[in-house]
Amino acid sequence: MLIVDWDVHHGNGTQAIFWRDPSVFYLSVHEWGNYPGSGAATERGEGPGAGTTCNCPLPAGSDGATVLRTLEEALRPAAARFRPQLLLLSAGFDGHRRDPLGRFQLSSADYGALTACCLAVAAEHCGGRLVSVLEGGLPPPGPRREQRGPRGGAAGGSGGLSVLRLPARQIHPGLRHPRRRRGKHRQVHPLGQPGLNRASSGRRSVRRMS
Repeated sequence: MLIVDWDVHHGNGTQAIFWRDPSVFYLSVHEWGNYPGSGAATERGEGPGAGTTCNCPLPAGSDGATVLRTLEEALRPAAARFRPQLLLLSAGFDGHRRDPLGRFQLSSADYGALTACCLAVAAEHCGGRLVSVLEGGLPPPGPRREQRGPRGGAAGGSGGLSVLRLPARQIHPGLRHPRRRRGKHRQVHPLGQPGLNRASSGRRSVRRMS
C-alpha cells in the first residue's frame, strides 16, 4: 500500500505506525514549520522500513502549482519502484487558502488536480484501486462555488465522487455526536504525545466540569 498525505500538517502518527514497515510506503507533502514540527526530508524510515517514507516539506505560502509539482515528482517514481496494490489518500483540505490554520494557498481546483494525479497513478500501478479518507480543513463559510469536491464538482454532487450516508443505527456509537447535558459540559484536550497528531491519535482525555 502507498499512502499519499497532502494535509498541511505532517502526519507524524501515520509515519510512526509504518516507520519500520517495508510493506507500506508513506509520502507526505506538508507545510514545513507548522504543527507538529516533524516531517523533515531526512526522515525516511528505519530498519526493514528504511526508504519507505518520503517527506516533502514546503514553505508557508506555497501555491497549488508548487504542491502539485512536488507531489508528481515524488509520487510517480515512488509508485513505479514500490509497485503498490492500493493507493490510500489522506485528503486534508486545510491547505486551502481560506483555511485559518494553514498557510498554503490552494484553491478548490488545485485539489481537483492533486486528486487527478493520484487517480492516474492508481490507474497505472494498482488497477485503479484508490481510497480517499477525509481529514481536516474547515474554510469559513463562503459562496457555494467554493464548496467543491476534490475533483472539482460541488461537494456531494456529481464531481466524480459519491457520498455514502449511513443511517444512524449503522454508525459506530463513538462517532455519534454526544448528547448535551444540562449544567455540564466537556472539555477535550489532545494527548500531545510524540508520534500522535490531532488526526491520527484516535484518543482523547476528557475532563468533566460542572
